[in-house]
Amino acid sequence: MPPPEYPPVHSSPRPQAAGLGRLASFLSILVLVLVVLNIFTLADRHAHQWAYGHLQYVLDLVNHRDWLKNSPTATRESDIALATEELRQGNILLRDKNSRLSATSLTLQMATEKLAAASETLVLKNERMITAHQNYRGRIEGAGRKLSGSIAPRALRGAKRNISSLAGEAVPYFGVAISVWSVYLDVIDACENVKALNEMNDALGIPHNSEGSVCGLKVPSATQLRDEVSQDARGVFDRARKELDRTFPGSIPALPSATEMSDKANTFLRSLF
Repeated sequence: MPPPEYPPVHSSPRPQAAGLGRLASFLSILVLVLVVLNIFTLADRHAHQWAYGHLQYVLDLVNHRDWLKNSPTATRESDIALATEELRQGNILLRDKNSRLSATSLTLQMATEKLAAASETLVLKNERMITAHQNYRGRIEGAGRKLSGSIAPRALRGAKRNISSLAGEAVPYFGVAISVWSVYLDVIDACENVKALNEMNDALGIPHNSEGSVCGLKVPSATQLRDEVSQDARGVFDRARKELDRTFPGSIPALPSATEMSDKANTFLRSLF
């Protein structure tokens, strides 16, 4: 018995139309999603960063990240990176400049401290100098007053003594004792003057005068003078005259002759009796 014959099977257009419909629906949904996503990425910064990050991730997987090099986000990131680098370099320069300024400030501070210390030292030195000057001036004034108070009365006393003794010294023979005593007192006054000057020298800080050269002078006695005159009266007179001529040249006249001296002596003796 022969097999039964079946009618030929023909494909129905319905499944094909259904597939196209599903594809169109998918594409419509995809377009709608892309439109909504695009709106979100334009309206919200976080959504844009999220979408841009995922897109970078996908392009990194296929090694085509360079497709985004001209995108606004990539351009902005590049500009931000350049600006950040410029800021970093500027910050480095500012740190270097700040370091140099800090070093300069430290140097100036140290110099200022040295100047302040030097100024303080100078102030203290100046104060010590002022005090020393005041003390020195006080010593000088005190010594000057003491010197003036001792020498001036002594000089006045000696001058009065010499003037009052002139007449007595002029008496022959007897006036020698008065002359010796007057000279002896003059030597004592001169010795006291040298001592007073040495006290002044102590205040001034200069060496002493030799007291022995004045205080050690020996005054001859009246007897010694009479003996010396009796032995060589003219020689004694000439030596005294030469000594006085050293200070007052020509002040002492020459000794008269023997005849003139005899006449004057006789006249003087007659005046006594």
